[in-house]
Amino acid sequence: EILPHPTEAKILMLSDDKNTWFLPNICINEDIHPSNFANIQKVIEEKLGISANILYYAHNYDDKSKCEIHTIYVLENNYLGKELIEKFKDASWVDLETLRNISLKLPEHKSVIQEYLTEIESSEIPEIRPPWARKGWLYSAKKWIEEQLLELNYQQLSSVECIKNWGISCVLRVNTTAGNIYFKQASTLPKYCGLKPPLLRG
Repeated sequence: EILPHPTEAKILMLSDDKNTWFLPNICINEDIHPSNFANIQKVIEEKLGISANILYYAHNYDDKSKCEIHTIYVLENNYLGKELIEKFKDASWVDLETLRNISLKLPEHKSVIQEYLTEIESSEIPEIRPPWARKGWLYSAKKWIEEQLLELNYQQLSSVECIKNWGISCVLRVNTTAGNIYFKQASTLPKYCGLKPPLLRG
């Protein structure tokens, strides 16, 4: 998983006794689709011991010969840099310059990491990336949803969670005294507008 530094163009990486580097990672021995962010996020939080939100996956490879799917998720977290790095053993913050001079346990990850670091260093986010895959969107959406629930006099019984996240839409769910309420945000890009109407509703 890609865990970014809160204020600098760096990501958290781990090293082993051979001085090879790798991203924090988990293994899920279940049949879960890569877009099932709700379940995957719960496993990430449990196994890595952190609280984080999945923004999107930067890399997804289906190894049919081994019946495995390898996915690199970009995570959003609210930790300070020192707080986050203390949660991992042999962890360091890696920037673009450092990345060029280290050996990776999985060399195929290097281009993915390089692309991500280049993006955050330049602050040039691809236009086609949907709002829900950008930092801060989920926090704003949760705040808006909670305000609407108050106006409707619905008591919130659970936190707002993302249950579906893919290129053309994102679905959030919250349990209330009126039952489960769902909110959908659809892409407004012309490429996708004919597929799903842009809306946010319960």
